[in-house]
Amino acid sequence: MFTISTQSGLLIIANAAGLLKKAAADVPFLAANAWILVSFGGLVNASGRVGTGFYSDKIGRVNAYCLNCAISAGCLFILPFVIAEQNVILLFLVVGVAYWQYGGGLSLMPSFTADFYGSKYLGFNYGLVFLGWGMGFFMTSLGGTIEDLTGSLRWAFYMSAGLLMVGVVLAYLTKRPKHSEEKVGVMSPQMVTEKAGD
Repeated sequence: MFTISTQSGLLIIANAAGLLKKAAADVPFLAANAWILVSFGGLVNASGRVGTGFYSDKIGRVNAYCLNCAISAGCLFILPFVIAEQNVILLFLVVGVAYWQYGGGLSLMPSFTADFYGSKYLGFNYGLVFLGWGMGFFMTSLGGTIEDLTGSLRWAFYMSAGLLMVGVVLAYLTKRPKHSEEKVGVMSPQMVTEKAGD
């Protein structure tokens, strides 16, 4: 799930400046200062971590993850058309959603790890889960290959969007493991806290 949620954000981060140059070809200032979209993305990425963390506490982590992934997938599907239409405002909106989802995944995964495996070995467990972030770079590399072969990132965006939808399915299919104290009917302090929060 971590790899799936990061691959789309990393694809956008790696190509943001080029996307703005293409979409803003008729706006010389933006075309010459494509870093603006990259900087905008950094702000939205950071906001997505806090914002997603906030509403995940309200609607649950799985629902927050699925909401972010589904909306971001929709944005990636329409991104090639936004670029073709050279709609700069819509480009900032669509890319902003992708950045938000990427940042949101970074805030959700530590919580998922603690929910699934407890806090006793959280540092080590999250270290293992965080390997998924690094594996997300495969899409950046694949996107570059696709662009070299086709002259466009269109199919990379479609593939990335499809993977986000796979992430939605995985999130709903993946269940928290039963821990030994749950199996014998004894609740750990963490479980008592979670139960109280429900």
